[in-house]
Amino acid sequence: MTRQVTEAEAWADFLEWIKAQPIWADMPVSEKRYINRAEWDNRRGGLGPVRIRTILERYGNGRYTFTTTVIIKE
Repeated sequence: MTRQVTEAEAWADFLEWIKAQPIWADMPVSEKRYINRAEWDNRRGGLGPVRIRTILERYGNGRYTFTTTVIIKE
């Protein structure tokens, strides 16, 4: 099953998903801090789509695929 979501929705899914994975327990503290800091920035409105994509591609283990859509208004 696949679904199309916004970057913000993908981030919320990722945060819940990663913390339920066995890899979370083995992850170095520095990487956990990096992810938790991104969530802190998200709550303050400072987590942009490029940073979300970077984190999801690095830690998502292929769960997330990004596409670019261009919309032309005429």
